[in-house]
Amino acid sequence: MGGLQAFPWHNHIYLAGSLVAKRTVPFSGTTSIRYQHTDALGSPVAETNEAGALAQPRERLTAYGEPADGTWQAGPGFTGHQMDASSRLVYMQQRYYDPVSGRFLSVDLVKTDSANGRNFNRYWYANDNPHAYVDPDGRYSCKGNRAECAAIKKKIADIRRAARRYGQGSSNRRALNRIANFYGTEDDGNKVEVRVVTSTQAFAGEASTVGGATTITINAVAHQELGVSTGRSDLGATLVHEGNHGFDQARYGMPKWKSRSSEFWHEMRATAAEALYFKSEAIDAPSGIWTKSGGFDAPAIQDQAERSTEAWCDAQGGCR
Repeated sequence: MGGLQAFPWHNHIYLAGSLVAKRTVPFSGTTSIRYQHTDALGSPVAETNEAGALAQPRERLTAYGEPADGTWQAGPGFTGHQMDASSRLVYMQQRYYDPVSGRFLSVDLVKTDSANGRNFNRYWYANDNPHAYVDPDGRYSCKGNRAECAAIKKKIADIRRAARRYGQGSSNRRALNRIANFYGTEDDGNKVEVRVVTSTQAFAGEASTVGGATTITINAVAHQELGVSTGRSDLGATLVHEGNHGFDQARYGMPKWKSRSSEFWHEMRATAAEALYFKSEAIDAPSGIWTKSGGFDAPAIQDQAERSTEAWCDAQGGCR
């Protein structure tokens, strides 16, 4: 029993997928709190105490996650995953990872895409680019930091729940379901990539499909859920809007070059789907396309689609 008393409990506290604090509970004595500071990829780099003073030396990792000074500590480490000091491996839920070689110890369950060779090396970490990508669960790469990827994952799950609030077999339910199914699950080979960028340009998101692969780009500056206090709280609606674009682009093709009518058709469908999401979530749309007091607003839907079309035409150098 005396041996057990020597080991305190450590509780790690997370917010939106990011490690923020560690609470140490000794067998007897006073509980202490240490605040965790991470880099952009989610790797802890420092601890401070309640007074804001540095509580332990700063930890530095190599690009692929090996402790720079060779000293391993058990607990959250590289990109927030569990570091195993005894084996000197990193546990990433689906697989163990070796930061010395920059490779997983077992094969990725996602097979190589025979059409474009994507995921050809099924042992590599984060597409061999650990500065730009993280691997949240050992299966897929996410263009964004750990908290951003967690927020995207949560909102895609919200889209599925939003669909279920509509009646079984209804057109509204089908509309949201097809978007959720378009995103799919984590790297299931459906050629959809979601990227989070930080841009001062005035856009919330955009979709582009080339060669059968779709890229959904989300602007962090426009969304509170991605850590920007001045952004809007409608990340889910943006994912619905751009996901509908992605679905239509994959099925019908990209809007015809400089064709106002073609782009407007895409925008009307995406904006209508966005309104369905706002209704299911019972949230007033900032653009007024759906509100609790007025319901669906057809003129507002058309107005938003027209403004989006004009912005697209301007980017094309004009439309006909």
